[in-house]
Amino acid sequence: MSTHDGPRSSEARSSEALSSASFARLLVAAAIVVATLLSAAGHATAQTAPLSGDIPGPGSFGLVSWTGGSLDQLELDAASVGCRPSAVWVTEAGQFLGHVFDAPAFVNAAFTARFPQGLAARALILVCQPDPAPPAPPPGTSARFETLSPGSPLRSGAECATRVRSTPEIRPGNATYNATRGTSPHDSTPRVDGDFTGTTDELIQWAACKWGIDEDVARAQVAIESWWHQTTEGDRTSDAADCHPDLRASLPCPESIGLMQVRYLFHGEAYEDSNAIRSSAYNLDYAFSVWRSCYEGELTWLNTVERGADYVAGDLWGCTGVWFSGRWYTQPAIDYNARVRDYLDQRIWETDNFAN
Repeated sequence: MSTHDGPRSSEARSSEALSSASFARLLVAAAIVVATLLSAAGHATAQTAPLSGDIPGPGSFGLVSWTGGSLDQLELDAASVGCRPSAVWVTEAGQFLGHVFDAPAFVNAAFTARFPQGLAARALILVCQPDPAPPAPPPGTSARFETLSPGSPLRSGAECATRVRSTPEIRPGNATYNATRGTSPHDSTPRVDGDFTGTTDELIQWAACKWGIDEDVARAQVAIESWWHQTTEGDRTSDAADCHPDLRASLPCPESIGLMQVRYLFHGEAYEDSNAIRSSAYNLDYAFSVWRSCYEGELTWLNTVERGADYVAGDLWGCTGVWFSGRWYTQPAIDYNARVRDYLDQRIWETDNFAN
């Protein structure tokens, strides 16, 4: 999340500009001779554009030729080529003189004394300000979705739909499933509705926002479960009763389906109206609702079965492992978490191999 500390003082801007200019001064010391030559040439050579030469970009500097004028005119001419000038440097009689824009008068005293009417056509070193930082998000919002502590108010699906950032689709095969909303919620999970459409990454963002889990943890876990393919099938069995009727066409049939591999045997309510199969949004919505229930401390039965530690609320990774193993910090859960963490560290969803 970007931060913004408000308007800077003129002294701060001056210090920053002087620092940039000092850096430029060191780097271009070797170019003084070239600048002097270009200065002489500038009087003899016709120039159609006010500024030409090595036009610098934001946060950089360049050796340019200028047709001359006041410093106010230089600011306008620089702005026309995408530069907000922070300083300008010239050579005069073997001296290196600089003007720092928006600095107090004493900083520019030597330059002003030498060029009280502005500059004639000449070569100069133009230093451009960096692009301004993007504005901070409104209070209480974030540029990304992070984990909300137990007991935090959760955002509605409608609110999250307005906060999702637009991202491209890298899984075109999900198109039909991503464009399908869930039907009316099951009585046992009234908040799970799958009421969103978008690209696969946008759907992951939406579910992460709605259930208060870090969006990158969600991206990594979905990559482990399905490589972001809603058509992924898993946990095949020869017992047709363990598979949803829509998935029993041949044996062995898949017990698990979709982006988060929702397992029919343990999560039958997610399959009402075949929602977990037909809707990517519903598949994610349901799976991360289970994570939130665990994270809030609601799965107390975990302390009545095999476990590697006592179940407590507020453990992100403990609840991530529960989705895979159904147990709290047993070895399968620990191994699963290690795989999710590895994908998270790699940011696997941004790699060429993943996109292809």
